[in-house]
Amino acid sequence: MSAPEPEPIEELLDLLGNKTRRRILEFLSKEPLYITKMIDMMNVKAQAIMRHLRKLEQRGFVRSYERASLRGPPRKYYTITHAMSANVIIGPNTFSLKLTSDATGEKKRMALLQKHVASKLESNDRIKAFQLILGLLSREKPTKEIETAVSVLESLKKSLTEEIK
Repeated sequence: MSAPEPEPIEELLDLLGNKTRRRILEFLSKEPLYITKMIDMMNVKAQAIMRHLRKLEQRGFVRSYERASLRGPPRKYYTITHAMSANVIIGPNTFSLKLTSDATGEKKRMALLQKHVASKLESNDRIKAFQLILGLLSREKPTKEIETAVSVLESLKKSLTEEIK
């Protein structure tokens, strides 16, 4: 019999129990970063940062993606996957652990955006749909904006392709 999967709050507390991982998450909360940049910012060896990033990525707290570089091959960037909050209360006759996550909110927002863009397409107002995507790109964190915009553009492409057939 295998050990039961740890609860998300246990995983979060385990991950936050390490100072290096907390610093990595602090830097990634400001912007996506590549390993060399983190080494410079934190003055920690590459192997240690890679080990901590691998652990964070395996548990779904960060993800990586490649981005073209002006100098050399593409760089592997890391970013936080979604917002979460832990509430810990410890006191006489009181002990409470609560974890809230924004992952479901992101899925709902994405579905609403795609629905909105689809309604724009039905009215043949493609320029406004593209303006909506450009507006999205100017408001939120760049990585989420780009992912959302790419998804919406893929929906537009599919819709246009079906319209042509």
